[in-house]
Amino acid sequence: MTGHETSIRIAELEHRISEQDKTEITKWVIHNSNVRRLEWIDVNDQGVVDIKTGIEFSSARFTTLPVKFGHVLGTFDVRHEGLTSLENCPHTVLSGFLASDNPITSLVGGPQRVGGGYNVLHTKLQTLEGLPQDVNSVLWLPWNPHMGYLRCCLVNLPRIVIQDDDNIKQEAIMESIIKYV
Repeated sequence: MTGHETSIRIAELEHRISEQDKTEITKWVIHNSNVRRLEWIDVNDQGVVDIKTGIEFSSARFTTLPVKFGHVLGTFDVRHEGLTSLENCPHTVLSGFLASDNPITSLVGGPQRVGGGYNVLHTKLQTLEGLPQDVNSVLWLPWNPHMGYLRCCLVNLPRIVIQDDDNIKQEAIMESIIKYV
């Protein structure tokens, strides 16, 4: 083994977490969500959590997820949690991603692949930075006249719904978007 390979191997080992840390992360998930079965939770050596079902948080009220999620085999539901950032959200969600009713301002840290819908309505979204690469259902976005919605055309999306909190007619929203085309 060369010196470079040895230093890489040591760096990998330094980032591994203990079995006790894995247990604490698992307890946190069980305490703060609807996931109750240990076999549905997998914490890897880097502390990243995969969930083998859907997960809904139960009024845990955090601004950022305190643990990092990797893959979720069902819906990932963090609605009404007070999130100001999508940091530590899973990279891949096989069903829906629900993060509406949080004061987030960007999509950075959110999932890049979603098998169902992606809902960030009723947020303070200011930018589409972090926009997912693949959503297999509807992308629900809040209306913001200063946001570049054309960026959505670069993503694999079957349908986009842009809605405002004051129920402005969809036609008026589309007219505003078309101005920028």
